[in-house]
Amino acid sequence: MDLGQQKLGRVRLAPGVSRRAMATFYFAAIFSTCLMAFMNFAQPFVLTEALHLPVGEQGAASGLLATVSELVIIAVIGGAGVFSDRVGRRPIYVAGFALLGVSYLAYPFAPSMGVLLTVRVVFAVGAACVSAMLATVVADYPVDEDRGKAAGMMGVMNGIGIMVALLLLAKLPRILAKRGLEPLVAGRIAYAVTAVLCVIVAVVLAWGLVRGRPPAVAERASLASLAREAMVAGRDPHVALAYGAAFVSRGDLAVVGTFLTLWVSQHGTERGMDSAKALAAAGSVMAISQGAAFVWAPVIGILADRLNHVTTLALALAIAAVGYSSMYVVHDPLGSGMLAGACVIGIGEISALIASQVLIGAHAPQGARGAVVGAFGLFGAVGILVASSIGGVLFDKWARSGPFVLMGALNAAVLLWALVVRARGETSRASEAPAAGPNGIAEITPGS
Repeated sequence: MDLGQQKLGRVRLAPGVSRRAMATFYFAAIFSTCLMAFMNFAQPFVLTEALHLPVGEQGAASGLLATVSELVIIAVIGGAGVFSDRVGRRPIYVAGFALLGVSYLAYPFAPSMGVLLTVRVVFAVGAACVSAMLATVVADYPVDEDRGKAAGMMGVMNGIGIMVALLLLAKLPRILAKRGLEPLVAGRIAYAVTAVLCVIVAVVLAWGLVRGRPPAVAERASLASLAREAMVAGRDPHVALAYGAAFVSRGDLAVVGTFLTLWVSQHGTERGMDSAKALAAAGSVMAISQGAAFVWAPVIGILADRLNHVTTLALALAIAAVGYSSMYVVHDPLGSGMLAGACVIGIGEISALIASQVLIGAHAPQGARGAVVGAFGLFGAVGILVASSIGGVLFDKWARSGPFVLMGALNAAVLLWALVVRARGETSRASEAPAAGPNGIAEITPGS
């Protein structure tokens, strides 16, 4: 049945995409970032209560876990995007959440770092699938002219999800501990609740997303040809810039999710807080950061539709560079200086994420969009790897603000790159540079 063009709110949908499919995606967007971010956020609790690691070793351990995770994501995410061009977005998205659920159920029962690393590998495969589909579907479903608003709304949904993680999941161990449960038992229950949420999201996605393969993919297009098209697309200066922006924007998220939590948690325990209370204090700081991102997300989305896409990205990177660099002068992570810096970080983080996704969505060839967005995700995974590995060393050996200073410098470097692309006078609006695949098809048809 031909659905024609429908709208969800102010977002006009591509032909063949129903309101139910878009609403299902937004529901999944609430939990996509939430259920991936909670792994890093709650990790200090597992390191302390399950493995009993000394505080002085937790930065390196967190960096190692994140590094292994990103190596797996680097190996998987491009293939997930390419494969989604062949089989459709729905099965990849569903499988991703199922794997997240399995890993959350097992994580707090790990008896050693070796087992914890193994479970983290399972988590990473699921995260690769979810990340690739989150960015691909938000590029697939709206019309070109409303892609910024769609990404902005996705940012709002991500923000809601982060609030769920910070204000509910992160505080659940403390709530249960107050009821008389042992801290480790309370933590395991919180992880089990998170696993159940993963299963619920997988079921909803299986029911609501558009079925089938994107129609712009040639009937006999091989996985190798789709992968080659992703590499060739990088010759477009806007696609190349988007790859660079993915590197820093995903690194930004890793630093916030891994080291902001660890910084505040360690500071809290040094002041005499128990691990559950310290985690709750970290949650409050994260809530402020993500609350700022939540409020700002629709603003940057609207700007992305109205301004040149490279200009929007440059603005986002400038905010992020200032926010992350400002952490160098923060000495009390529970003080007002941290709260102000966390707000700017939240705004810069969501701005860079949305602006880079809009840019890649506008310039990825329609017939290989999954593959190109998979490559975009691969560069993002490399960014997380760099931020996590180098950031862990800086955190332990130099200063707890070290990972943030690193990302401030990297954001500034990509900002200069964006300004060079902008200075060349090349347009980057989707309407001026339509992204059509090799078959010239630029729409989704029923059953895709």
